[in-house]
Amino acid sequence: MIEREIASVIKFVLDTSGKPYPYYKEIPEGFLIPAVYFPIPEIETGNDTLSAYKLTYIWFIKFFHNSTTKAYEMAAKVLKELKDGRNQIPIVSDKGFNTGKYFYVKNVGIKTIESGTVQFSIEWESRKLYTYEAVLKTQRYYIDKFVKS
Repeated sequence: MIEREIASVIKFVLDTSGKPYPYYKEIPEGFLIPAVYFPIPEIETGNDTLSAYKLTYIWFIKFFHNSTTKAYEMAAKVLKELKDGRNQIPIVSDKGFNTGKYFYVKNVGIKTIESGTVQFSIEWESRKLYTYEAVLKTQRYYIDKFVKS
């Protein structure tokens, strides 16, 4: 199962970059261009509150085109749309529709990797609640009262 935030980033990137061919696993030889490759994101963990922990996602998405300039233009469209939207990405439902909710992206950047390849980096934090063992709640309780004479 793909996490909702990851699916939201994929949809945002594909929609704003002009719908290039998406690749999620290894890039095949002779792949179609323009293309975007979504490798597995890096995840760092940390404590957040007493009832939640934090996951920091760092994702290096690659854009491919027949020239570096065209690959850069695709990545720059995503960057501009994200910055214009105040670093917010709309969260999508299980069916791929916008839910009306957003999550905040911390850092984004563009870097040329090689001829025809540009890397788009994106970082955000996600908070998850700790899971607790289910317990039976008390229904009634009695207090014995001791009276001192």
